[in-house]
Order: sequence, then structure tokens, then C-alpha cells
Amino acid sequence: MKALIIAALALVSATAFGGQPLELNSKDVNYGALRQATRSAALDRVEVIRTKKTPKKVDVSYTVKESEQVCVEYRYEQVWHPGHYDRVCHTTTDRNGNTRTICRNVWRPGYYTTERRCVRTESVMVTRNKSIRFNFKKAARLSSGQREVFMVEFRQDRVSSDDVTMSGEVVEANRSYNIRFEKFLKNSLKFEVK
Repeated sequence: MKALIIAALALVSATAFGGQPLELNSKDVNYGALRQATRSAALDRVEVIRTKKTPKKVDVSYTVKESEQVCVEYRYEQVWHPGHYDRVCHTTTDRNGNTRTICRNVWRPGYYTTERRCVRTESVMVTRNKSIRFNFKKAARLSSGQREVFMVEFRQDRVSSDDVTMSGEVVEANRSYNIRFEKFLKNSLKFEVK
């Protein structure tokens, strides 16, 4: 009975956090859409497998949904721009080389324009394409047949933002790692041997 309960819990936790493991065998890997419930921030965990074939830098692309305010109803209005004086100057040079600046005030009459203004906005979900670089430059070298498994978590701060942070932890490796998320120039997750 205990074994059945433990197996059921393992199955539930495996389906709740991530689906297929992500094998990093090329420079560009497409993960697809992050898991997120309707109108809520994304939270997804994926198992990442590194082998000897894994390049030192791997760009993983993914999509995330974000809510955005969009105008759904407009109104056109006549707007009056009142008249005003402008100071207009021009410079002339006579045949002796003397320059003279002449300025005068010119009346600019008022006018109407038609402007489109937003009356009502709604929140809609849009899909954004994002990517992160997994950097294995300072990771341990693997021999043929060896592999390392990491659990990477994608976390969207709020549904109105496309800002996604990542964290990682070692699941299976011969060495311990320090895994850091950096946002300088390009989002990256650095894997460094301790």
C-alpha cells in the first residue's frame, strides 16, 4: 500500500512540474510554450540533460503569455488649437559684408484638428518569444556515455510582464555546481563547477 501511494505521488509531481526532458544536443533548442494557467503567471520546471555532445553555449527558445492593455473603443474629437504669435527672424548681408538680423512677430491663427482618443481598454493575452543561454564553459568535461541532469525552473513574476527568471539545481552529476542566473545583455544561466 505504501509503495502504491509513493508511486502515485511521484507520478503526480512528475506531471505537475514539466513534461519531457530537454536534451541539449545542439546550439539552438526550442522548448516551446511555458506552462501557465489561464490569466496567471508562468511557472514551469524542466529536466535538462547535458551530454558530451552538448555545446559550451546553448540557446533555448521558449514562448510565454503576457497580458497587455489594448484599446478596444475609440472616439474622434474636434480639438481647438488657439492662435499665437511666433517670433520670426532672418539675417541679411549687404554688399559691404555687414550682416543685419531683422525680427518680427507673426500671428498664427487658431485651427481645429480631429484627434482619435481611446475611450475603453481591455486586457488581452499575447504570446512573446524569448530565449535564454545555458552557459557550460566552466562546467565539468564529460566523457562518452556520461550525462548530467539539471532541473531548471522558469518563473514569470506577474502575468502583466514578460520578464522570466530562471533557477537551476543539480539532479544527477558527478560534481557539485554553482548555477547562477544573469541578465547582463542576454538572459543566461551559468553552470560552474564548485
